[in-house]
Amino acid sequence: MSQNEGKPAIVIDNGMGTCIAGLAGETTPACTLPTAMGYLPAKENTNERYLPVLPEAKDKPLSVGNTIKFRTYLNERVILMERGVIQDWDRIEEMWNHLYDCMGLKSNQHSVLITEKPLSPRSNREKTSEIFFEKFGAPAFHVVVDTVLALQGSGMRSALVLDCGEGVSSVGAMYEGCLIPKSVNRLDVAGTDVTTYLCHLLGQNGYKFTRTGSISISEREIVNTIKEKLGRIAEEPIAESGNRNEEEVYVLPDGTQLRIGNERYECGEPLFNPSVIGLDVAGIHKLVIDSINRCDVDTRRDLYKDIILVGGTTQMKGFEERLKHELRLLAPDNAKINITAPNNRQYTVWLGGALLASSATFQEMWISKKEYQEHGTMFAVSVMILHSRSNNM
Repeated sequence: MSQNEGKPAIVIDNGMGTCIAGLAGETTPACTLPTAMGYLPAKENTNERYLPVLPEAKDKPLSVGNTIKFRTYLNERVILMERGVIQDWDRIEEMWNHLYDCMGLKSNQHSVLITEKPLSPRSNREKTSEIFFEKFGAPAFHVVVDTVLALQGSGMRSALVLDCGEGVSSVGAMYEGCLIPKSVNRLDVAGTDVTTYLCHLLGQNGYKFTRTGSISISEREIVNTIKEKLGRIAEEPIAESGNRNEEEVYVLPDGTQLRIGNERYECGEPLFNPSVIGLDVAGIHKLVIDSINRCDVDTRRDLYKDIILVGGTTQMKGFEERLKHELRLLAPDNAKINITAPNNRQYTVWLGGALLASSATFQEMWISKKEYQEHGTMFAVSVMILHSRSNNM
């Protein structure tokens, strides 16, 4: 079960918002692309005084990655992934092919380690294996849950990781270098829900998006940028802390000045109180508490002391402070809560994969192309699942 001799493996963090790729053993990724494909608009509509609306671009070739101005000028978007589950296999295959081009590598010369979200359907892993073995000719392949890699990338032997990305928030604990499988869980509330809620708040407060009232892809990307630049999570729930009158100004691409007040504090509430977006589920702080409570009693104190944040959504201002506030209300009185928020934590999962794929202990875990050809997809995926349940990863 060894990988291609002499060639480092390619590690792909296959997220809903971004796809990050690089070589095993490296400390920084080689390529980061939006997990999206879309059509370029024919021209920009500059006459409207709404948030910019771009004309339709029929019969235009699909573009992928950083070859176009995705975040602002994408007219029609092809959704590749939803909540960690791949929706368009043909298009995501094109995107993976683009990653090889971006890195200047031949697909049949490098083994591939790719991530998936916790509790994803088995069919996701099966189809991904088929594509990399049959279409790309990878000499060896493996899929690893990103929470496991986040723990690897944190560099801690005992810690709990909260990974909050674009489509999924997940948790998992490691104690004395061993993953605690029963601690791994997920919540389908994350960064995309914050963006959607900010769209709702802006519309509720009188901001027009289009003549029809619905928001376009290009407008949503603008709101996403507003979230990233101005969004802030209140240390206490908005209902308790009251309204905030501080306003920030965001200049839209058409020159319009957008004044944003309480909306920038409210937009992050779905993460901690999903009921504001109509979901009857617990917030991410309760996800953390539940994960720790699933672990043995004698490990819990150490886990409270080392909570690691990873994922792009955890970079919202105030995230760490709000999480600590909520945990203090639920944790035992004698629990010492310490939260670490590493720099560049949007790359922690990828780094964990780069470390794991280059480690000596992992080399016998690769599923080789020969094994795949002899035993088929079901065998390959079953072996991967056995590996994921072991403490060797």
